[in-house]
Amino acid sequence: SDPRNDGYYAFDAGGGKFRMIVLNTIIDGTDPRLPTDLVRNPLALSDGTVDKVQFEWMQAELQKAWNAKQLVMVFSHHPDLTFAEFGIFAQAVPLDMTAAQVNAELAGWPNVLAWVAGHTHLHRVRPFAVTPGEGGALAGSNGAISTPVTCRKAGVAADGKPHCRGFWQVETASLIDYPQEQRLIEVFDNRNGTGTLRGPVLTHGFERSRKLAEADDRCQFFL
Repeated sequence: SDPRNDGYYAFDAGGGKFRMIVLNTIIDGTDPRLPTDLVRNPLALSDGTVDKVQFEWMQAELQKAWNAKQLVMVFSHHPDLTFAEFGIFAQAVPLDMTAAQVNAELAGWPNVLAWVAGHTHLHRVRPFAVTPGEGGALAGSNGAISTPVTCRKAGVAADGKPHCRGFWQVETASLIDYPQEQRLIEVFDNRNGTGTLRGPVLTHGFERSRKLAEADDRCQFFL
């Protein structure tokens, strides 16, 4: 009986080789400064976030996957750049965690492959790359968000680089508007200690659906 329907969960895939972590980044809008639980989503609008409870749950899931020698894929509706701290009412929204903190946590585990999200209705793939700085301190960045990173596996790999290299941030267009495309994500073992992540985009040829999607795409409410 959870009135807020927190909606985050995790499951195994690929014969147990993968741990899929699904985050709920939707802001339900309850605000501890307001006297009632009936006021929903005050000013966060369509932006997202994760609260401290969910963040700590994610940390525990990442630790379990690391202990089990599983690769990790993370999924959510919102990508990092659409978190509420970047919204027009950012100063008015009480937030537990930031997008930078989520990125730093994911980048701190060598077995995290990708964070897959939507919301933007755009095809966009960005590396959140981890690089060493002065004194060996690690920092991660995707060009818009930069943050210190603590790698859970100390030392360096055989190539002299940190074990934590970062992860891929993958966004995909929506099925509701033109061009109604979706993405297939494939993970390949290169049999040499490395892997390849492929994300081909799939489309369709149903013209009536395309025309409806074009009309919907002109509606500003879906931007």
